[in-house]
Order: sequence, then C-alpha cells, then structure tokens
Amino acid sequence: MEFKIPKPLHIGDRIAIVGPSAALATIFPHKRDLGMQRLQSVFGLEPVLYQSASNDRDSSPIARANDLIEAFADPTITAIICTIGGDDLVRIIPFLIDNLICSEPKALLGFSDITALHLLLWKRGIVSYYGGNLMCQFAMGGDMHSYTVNSIQQTLFTSDSQKLLPSVSFLDGQPDWADPGNLLIYPDLEINKDGWQWNTSWDKTVITGRLWGGCIPSIYKVLASGIDVLIPSKDEMKGCVLFIETSDSMPSSSIVYDFIAALGERGLIQCFVALLVGRPQTIHMGLEPPQGRTKFKEDQRISIERGIAEYAPGIPIIFGLDFGHTDPQILVPSGGIVTIDYKKYSIIFNNNKMSKL
Repeated sequence: MEFKIPKPLHIGDRIAIVGPSAALATIFPHKRDLGMQRLQSVFGLEPVLYQSASNDRDSSPIARANDLIEAFADPTITAIICTIGGDDLVRIIPFLIDNLICSEPKALLGFSDITALHLLLWKRGIVSYYGGNLMCQFAMGGDMHSYTVNSIQQTLFTSDSQKLLPSVSFLDGQPDWADPGNLLIYPDLEINKDGWQWNTSWDKTVITGRLWGGCIPSIYKVLASGIDVLIPSKDEMKGCVLFIETSDSMPSSSIVYDFIAALGERGLIQCFVALLVGRPQTIHMGLEPPQGRTKFKEDQRISIERGIAEYAPGIPIIFGLDFGHTDPQILVPSGGIVTIDYKKYSIIFNNNKMSKL
C-alpha cells in the first residue's frame, strides 16, 4: 500500500481552522483566537475560520463533517488544523466515508478525539499529523514551546527526515482555560528526568515500519462502534509500528490492558514490529489519579507490557515519547515511516518516504 505525503507549506498559505469534535472554541474563543494569531506571527500562515470553529457553530454531525469536506475540496486551502479533541468525532465519520475527497493530500493536524480522522486518512493512503491542536499547542500560555515549534516547522515546511530527541522539560496538564489571564503566563515545566524508557528485551538492531495509532480511548471507541472501515486489515497492518497514548481522562491501567487485548484478539497487535508510547497525562483540572502520578504511570507501563507479553511477546516498546496529551509535543506522521535504531537509541521520522515498504 502506497502513501502520499502532503506537500510542504509556504509562508502565506491558507490554513483551515475546523472544530470537528468538542465546541470548546465557542466556549473559550480567546484560546482559539490566540492560536490563530500564532499561526500568523510564528509561522506566517493565514488561518481561515470555518463555521464549526466559529462563535455561531452548528454542532450537528453533518455540519461538522461538511466543514472538513469543504476544506479538503478547496484548492486554496493547503492544511487543516483542528481546534480541539472531544468525545464524539465518531458521529461524523459516516458522513465522511463517501464524501471526503483527498485527491491532493493536505496536512491534517490534531490529536485525541481527532484520532478517527487520522485513521480514515490512513485507510485512504494519506499521511496526516497526530498532534498540534490549535487551542493547545498553538495557544500555549506565555508563548509556544520551542520544541513544539521546531517539530511543526520540520514536519510541515520541509520534506527532511526528523531525528527525535527527548524534551528537556514538560508540562503535565494545562492551566484553567476559563481565565484569559492565563494566556499571558508561561506555565512551570517539570524536568524530564525519565526521558525515554527502552524495552531491554529487543534483540534486533534496526526496525523500520509505517506508523499507525493514536489515542487509546478514541481507537477503543472506533472498535466498539463497529466502524471497521477505519481499521486496516492484517495484511495492511503487517510490519507497521504502533503509536499510542492516553487522554486527559486518565484511563485506568485495566482499560489500557483491555485495549491491547482487544487488538490482540483481533489478531492485529501481532502484526506490529514495535510500539511507541506517549508520555501519559497525570494531572487534569488540578486533579491527580487516586494512586498518585508516579504509580499511575508505572501501572500503565506494566499493563502495556503485560498485554504485549501475552499477545505479541518480543515486540520492542519505547515509553515516554513527547506526543499526545503532553507539552511540548512532536507531530507524529500517521502513515509515515519511522526508523528505530536500538543500538544508537535513535528514532527518526522519515518524512520523505512514502512508497510501499
């Protein structure tokens, strides 16, 4: 299966701003507007606000789907950025399956509930970028993180390969969005003392595969909803690299295990040649998991290792990457090629490769 990569962006390009999931752009318009301002001031892009992200938003699934259909069809739009995730994007997928035309691939950015869109584009053979919600990464209080800015610039404005590095520090959770004053405050970061954690049982030096994945609760919902048109066949999945992360709902370790088991029972987890895991969020709206942040992360790691050991023993796992519900953030090219070198502890996104492996 061959994949197409969106063309690099240029200064002055028109970027569609859509809200296909939660209506937070209408509740916190100051966050949306700051994100649009940063698109202009930091990247030189021209944001185009669609109705699903505007103050007079039509929240019906068909209206939200139509915004995406129009954005992909508009030849003057070169990329699409989602405002935020949510929990009901699966409701718009039926309107997209037969109507979303992607003859010329465009960069789609978003994460969390936007996972379903990434899965749809993956099935269409189009690379998209997991990360970069407008109201999160682009509207970070104080300023955007330089790590995030560099990832966006390397990913969207060039076709160069991107060697990943662990962030020096990170933000867990976000300040209260209801207070516009927080837009002026750069939140305190924590030192990333754990870095990446590599599974030591790996007996291969280099692995290369196509990336597939997203947010665990969102993929789980796709599986439970029976939208199997979004799930690749075993043949399509063979040799791929799975990337997963958990959401701000901070799901329990048992739910995370059940997700691995669900893929295992379908015979899919056995198709992957490696697993990349994003750093889990452990604070949401000031609340921490009942067992504490450190134990929560440990429990999640153990549940993933248990599921892999039972269904696909020997698959290498790397924990603690900077994608998903964490900041700063890398954009993960869903459908793109990754090369993992265990001996060098190196991970490279090969943005210029799109042919069949």
